Amino acid sequence: MALRLTNHLESLAPPPAAQVTGSKPWRGTFTVMTDHSNPQVLYVSAAETDGDNRANLWPANFVVQAVGRGTVLSEVNAWVQRNTPPLCMFMPERLDYVDDNRANEANFRALASMLLQNQAVAFSPWHPANRLPGAGILIYPTPSSNGLLVGAIFLTSSFPDFLGATPALYRQPIAYQDQYQNGQTAESGNGYYQYM
Repeated sequence: MALRLTNHLESLAPPPAAQVTGSKPWRGTFTVMTDHSNPQVLYVSAAETDGDNRANLWPANFVVQAVGRGTVLSEVNAWVQRNTPPLCMFMPERLDYVDDNRANEANFRALASMLLQNQAVAFSPWHPANRLPGAGILIYPTPSSNGLLVGAIFLTSSFPDFLGATPALYRQPIAYQDQYQNGQTAESGNGYYQYM
């Protein structure tokens, strides 16, 4: 049985060709630089975005560095509430092989727990080739789950001064950036990647 909308309601629903489909979530990697001699690669995805985040312009790999201890996390939470930057939620990507998936999720949770325990945050600057004028993404834990990280997106502005993250501090190691971007090929323009 097919239902037909009355004429005055048809104008509220655009035709199928004009309807906007939901964008695909960003999928990529975090190269975590807690130990510069042995960086750790986490496969992650971003969802539940809030605000204009331009995820289609994000790189396939973020080089992530931790910053601050003590009160930095509470300062970031207060700053985000006052300034309402675009936000997203990062979570571990589901991998095909059970052992790889388990290890990736455990490493992601370990990063989130370490940041929360130290009341610290992490950041990843935009690589100059991304052509985004802002600082990058500020990554911080949420006390409700160690399976999620919040990303505050700085598309056009710099990181807050209280972080002490000057432009010289957040230059990305190009070797790591190139290594992981060259090992990935995009299947579509919206962020689905095949990892080698």
